[in-house]
Amino acid sequence: MKIPQYIYITEKKNETKKAFERVFQSEQPKRVLIVTSISPLMKVKWLFDYLLSNRTKAEKLLVEKSDKKALEKTVNRIENGSFDFCIGIGGGKILDIAKYASFVEKIRFLSFPTLLSHDGIASPVAVIRDGKHWSESRRAESPYAVIIDLKTVVGAPTASLLSGIADLVANLFASIDADVF
Repeated sequence: MKIPQYIYITEKKNETKKAFERVFQSEQPKRVLIVTSISPLMKVKWLFDYLLSNRTKAEKLLVEKSDKKALEKTVNRIENGSFDFCIGIGGGKILDIAKYASFVEKIRFLSFPTLLSHDGIASPVAVIRDGKHWSESRRAESPYAVIIDLKTVVGAPTASLLSGIADLVANLFASIDADVF
């Protein structure tokens, strides 16, 4: 399993902007697709304004579900727009769609979570819904980069924060179990 090449944890807007610039300087993408939903769009408007103004070839795509239809829409947008880099901004559903579409189209993916209550922030797995009650875990690649803005994730609902902390603790114990057994 590959781990992300870049992992940044930031506290201030200017630190977050610098983290994006470091990734962009390294990768030098020509066309960037930003995949998100309405909630993160309002939550981190400053980030969208920054990315869209500084990346002249950046566009955003709004996705509301993590189903096959949303995946097809994202894959088609990447392919038809000749994008060579994708940023997912949001919770697990958005990150999984952006991650898997990037994997299918063989372009770099940057994960910018707005919630910590899911395992998909840096994993090589994407969960895609197929119908109302069924979902499928698909192998993808870990993100090329992960940028976690602490002010953004701290602003998440309490239940999401607690769930994220519990996930982290569970993963730590699972790692210990894997080493022991």
